[in-house]
Amino acid sequence: MISILLLATGTFLTAKDSLNDFGERKTDTSFSNKIQGVEMPAQSRYVGYFDIVKNVLNWEMPVKKTFKIRKIVIYSIQGVGEGNGADLKIEIIMQHKTVFTCTRQTCTVSQSS
Repeated sequence: MISILLLATGTFLTAKDSLNDFGERKTDTSFSNKIQGVEMPAQSRYVGYFDIVKNVLNWEMPVKKTFKIRKIVIYSIQGVGEGNGADLKIEIIMQHKTVFTCTRQTCTVSQSS
């Protein structure tokens, strides 16, 4: 979130510059020369998304898009649960609400009201 604050306040103009500065400041060079900035890829992506909203979309949120899931493909289930799919369960959660559940035995779709 510090990198986003640096972008929002105009301290840095790009996500890359903000992330680099944060990493350099967070790194303790007496301990290691490896940059210790934002470590989770999802965090870096989020800073990049914020950069787009600020600099490309001029602080406007992008238009909402509707997506339709046509299929879910699982390539390997070995080592997950019992390893044979008997205990497979899928949940799709949107805005803290379960909208789709599926087990190996049945599938149900919940419509929002």
